[in-house]
Amino acid sequence: MAHGPSLEGRARAARQKSVFLNLPYDARFRSLFLAYVAGTSAFGLIPRATLEIPGSARRLDRILALMESCQYSIHDMSRVQLDRRPPPTPRFNMPFELGLAVGYHTVVPTDNIVGLSSKSGHGGCRNR
Repeated sequence: MAHGPSLEGRARAARQKSVFLNLPYDARFRSLFLAYVAGTSAFGLIPRATLEIPGSARRLDRILALMESCQYSIHDMSRVQLDRRPPPTPRFNMPFELGLAVGYHTVVPTDNIVGLSSKSGHGGCRNR
């Protein structure tokens, strides 16, 4: 009797096609968010974002688990800016998530990270 791939085999296959998207979720970024989702899908990848995971677990644990389930990660840093509400402090959640990905992928050195910025010369790519 033939059996399909094991649960572990299916999880590994899904991970190899998954990409973690670290992107802004606000209305001003909606078109670019959809472009990232469509673009990664067009390459046969499965876009993943923190929006999809329920809020029952600690946010950091959810982010790390999602990153761990993805072979690739894309981080758009173009919206790292000062918060408009007083006091005008920078929002560091997106650079923090990029740092988490770099740290994780340093320990598990088989993955790819792409960081993007709207400022010339600030984007980068790491491919092992």
